[in-house]
Amino acid sequence: MELRYYQTSLGERPFVDWFEGLNDKQARARIDARMARIAGGNLGDVEPVGEGVLELRIDWGPGHRRDKKIQQKDIKRAKAYFEDFKARSAKQERGA
Repeated sequence: MELRYYQTSLGERPFVDWFEGLNDKQARARIDARMARIAGGNLGDVEPVGEGVLELRIDWGPGHRRDKKIQQKDIKRAKAYFEDFKARSAKQERGA
């Protein structure tokens, strides 16, 4: 499976930028290993959060987010990114 990372119309790469900004080396290693498994076709523990968006979960401590306060904000942002991705992909398919 090929991994492709979402890029906004302004060229921002939210996941890549977030990941590169992580200072926690153990978290980076676990996320990197998870991405390698995904590339191999194993999605592992996922939870649908609505509108075609899945949350990839890693069972490790309290979680990278540390608390649930920003979870809904993150999910809302992921859904908006997915809608943008679908709209721009459909536009490309139409040749616009």
